[in-house]
Amino acid sequence: MLAVSSETGFMIFGFDNGKFAKIPINSYKTLQNRKKLPNASRAKQNCVFMDFTTEEKDYIIVWNDKKALLFNSGLLAETASRDSAGVRVMSFKSGGIKVFSAENFAQNENLEFYRVKKIPGAGRVLLNQIAFF
Repeated sequence: MLAVSSETGFMIFGFDNGKFAKIPINSYKTLQNRKKLPNASRAKQNCVFMDFTTEEKDYIIVWNDKKALLFNSGLLAETASRDSAGVRVMSFKSGGIKVFSAENFAQNENLEFYRVKKIPGAGRVLLNQIAFF
């Protein structure tokens, strides 16, 4: 659960199929006091990552401990629909993904190697010297 005092910012949702959704927080505003918010997220896909932010941030996707991709949330288009399917950020065949916020890593790590300019991207082979876990 997230308690927000202002109506600025957005939620970032990452799904297990490599899609991400960026939804403005004011899309969740209701006129009534509700105990449960219907259609608050997409139930057809497994959500593996959620983040609330008021500014654009960098995120890292790691696929099967083999490939990694770094992207900025500014590349995602905002969708007013709460149950958005999202846009594909990383294309891969199958397997599990893990998503991390890039601000959790030290500045000396060479994360720019994994950055993409446009989405979707395939990612780059994960280097051994960077520990994501």
